[in-house]
Amino acid sequence: APPFFATKSQPPRGVAAMAEHGLKESALLKEYVKNGDVVGICVSGGLDSKTVALRLRLAGVKVKCFTADIGQPDEEDINDVVKKMAPCGVETIVVDLKDDIAEGAFEAVAAQASYDGGYWQSTGIGRFVTARGLLQEMKKHGCTVLSHGATGRGNDQVRFERYVNVIDPNFKVYAPWRDPVLLEEFPGRSQMLAFLQKHGIGHTIVSQASKRYSTDANICGLSNEAEDLESMQTPMTIVNPVMGVWPKDAPDVQEEITLRYTKGRCTHIN
Repeated sequence: APPFFATKSQPPRGVAAMAEHGLKESALLKEYVKNGDVVGICVSGGLDSKTVALRLRLAGVKVKCFTADIGQPDEEDINDVVKKMAPCGVETIVVDLKDDIAEGAFEAVAAQASYDGGYWQSTGIGRFVTARGLLQEMKKHGCTVLSHGATGRGNDQVRFERYVNVIDPNFKVYAPWRDPVLLEEFPGRSQMLAFLQKHGIGHTIVSQASKRYSTDANICGLSNEAEDLESMQTPMTIVNPVMGVWPKDAPDVQEEITLRYTKGRCTHIN
């Protein structure tokens, strides 16, 4: 019998594992297994990434993980993502997209791509560069489905899915947090942590009790939002600028720099 179908002596790949761990069968994942699809997961090494990668593996889905290097200044070593994902039993490929995001930055400046007159689209550009770059790499590794970790409530899900749809309409997209089965199994962080711990995989959530907010970063800049920043009572100065300093912390002595441009692109500083 084909490896993905049941016989009396051998259940479908993944069914036994799910039954053993008390997991329900997802119709979407079952279809991927049946078709022999390879799912490329966009990962960051965080709690969601680990949970989704392990959950898909237990369902018998062929999985490969991909992460983008877009010069994010809050990531000291991009290869740490590979180490964080390794306990989940998955291969993780780092895709160098620094040149792509830099080109996106130049194009954004040329187009004056800012929102509401002052919010430069650093994060939005990063999403396109990431989706396009990872999709291209996934194809090289035989993937047929792109999986993203965006929730079913924000605009990131639209960004990832529409970019894939436009670049390759035949490439499938899987959104774990719109899969009813996974939503039921993992309604919050505590369930994800318990799931990983049950399988001997550790994860530490870094507490920012005094400074709770979310940051998206790449070589273009950083954007901060959510949690404490949603309150009008919270000053924006709780944010660590990372790529600069607040005016009050700036040096009193100005610095002169020299920029060299080639064909409209800055190539050298000093």
